[in-house]
Amino acid sequence: MLRLSRMAFIKASEIYLGRVASNHDQWQLLESLKQLVSQIEPNQMGSHALVWVCFIAAADSTDSEHRTFFVNRMNQVFTKIKFQNISAGIQALPAIWSQQGSSRWTENLSRLAPTLIM
Repeated sequence: MLRLSRMAFIKASEIYLGRVASNHDQWQLLESLKQLVSQIEPNQMGSHALVWVCFIAAADSTDSEHRTFFVNRMNQVFTKIKFQNISAGIQALPAIWSQQGSSRWTENLSRLAPTLIM
């Protein structure tokens, strides 16, 4: 699981940095991350570490299947550990999604999601 988690963090970082640098579609990178995260069971020890990964992927997603997958994973972790920053991240996503197309969500992240999502 550690190798998969490391790879997931690297991909999420690539997604974030890709969005900082441009407004290009990152569907393939998001799909690849979804496939990685899918290999880690939500109840597996340490799976809660992927909340940031899922938040970044959900924030960047334009595809409803990707959004649903990453938000569901965040909800599964929230149900298990009840950290309010997870709930705050999930609640911030619609505002982030509403910015897509007009600006990069990374430019307004501190305003749209002022809580550290971890």
